[in-house]
Amino acid sequence: MKVLGVLLSLVLSWSVYANEGLLNEKSVIDHHLHVACFGYQSKCYLGSRARENWRFWFYQKIFDFSESEAKRHGDGYIFDKLAARIKKSKYLKKAVVLAMDQVYTKEGVVDKDHTEFYVPNEFVAEHARRLPEFEFAASVHPYRPDALEALVTAREMGAVYVKLLPAIQRFFINDSSLKDYYHKLVELDLPLLIHVDDESSFSQESQQFSEPAHLEFPLSLGVTVIVAHAASNGERDGRPTREIVLELAKRYPQLIADVSALTIFTTRKGHLQQIVNSWSADRLFYGSDFPLTTNLLSSPWYYLFTLGFQKTWEIAQISNLWDRDIALKRALGLPVTVFHQSLVP
Repeated sequence: MKVLGVLLSLVLSWSVYANEGLLNEKSVIDHHLHVACFGYQSKCYLGSRARENWRFWFYQKIFDFSESEAKRHGDGYIFDKLAARIKKSKYLKKAVVLAMDQVYTKEGVVDKDHTEFYVPNEFVAEHARRLPEFEFAASVHPYRPDALEALVTAREMGAVYVKLLPAIQRFFINDSSLKDYYHKLVELDLPLLIHVDDESSFSQESQQFSEPAHLEFPLSLGVTVIVAHAASNGERDGRPTREIVLELAKRYPQLIADVSALTIFTTRKGHLQQIVNSWSADRLFYGSDFPLTTNLLSSPWYYLFTLGFQKTWEIAQISNLWDRDIALKRALGLPVTVFHQSLVP
């Protein structure tokens, strides 16, 4: 029976891709992956708001990494667990792990009250060097007193781009005082991965900082901007955020997007098809937004009426999280070329 089960799994896996275009094994890079950490054998920080929120338990569950494990093995153990899962993936080669800087006031002071969690650059870079399954994306808050030096250091540590989340890190993208910061990104050839649609993964968000039209400032200075989730969720003054970003994309060829989280049922159901129909495929990059690709949030069964029973059932049988996410996005129309494009050398 075990042999029969293995053969059935292989047939199902093949059937998902056979008529969807050739996807090379171990060729895909996940450009959007998060890690959990608690402050054990690392300088990670988890604020009281995060700990007291219901998501604290939920995130431990979907990360498959608990605080008790971190106490025993150290925060870095999550990288080992993730590397083992990536090795078992048929299609995923490696993943870019995103750091997350603390919140700073405009005066350059750390704002602990608004910092829900802190994933230091050094922590991510250390484990990305240790394990070939990972690349490192830095996070440098633009109000840090040493922001420009920190960008240089991040590049020297191997950062492939910089990630910012204005609704959580609390800064305006078009703040004129950030001009030198954006110039430094261009000088260092560091793209900027940034979130400009509605954010709902934290206990508190300040959506006024996530204004997609404000991207024109860094774009006008030559920054390569990667819009997380293709800005698919939300509206500004009655206009969908994705449309505002698309207008900018017509004028700025260095504006690109990742397709992470675009199958999440609760907030982004149907968004992947909208993005596929409106964006040029050569400006899209694969991302998962792990751990939000868990079956609980992104199950293929949520798309039963779109895909039909047979296709949905086939995808649901794929046990590896990334292979299942790739299969679902392929079945929903994401071109194979998107999976083969990469921002990582």
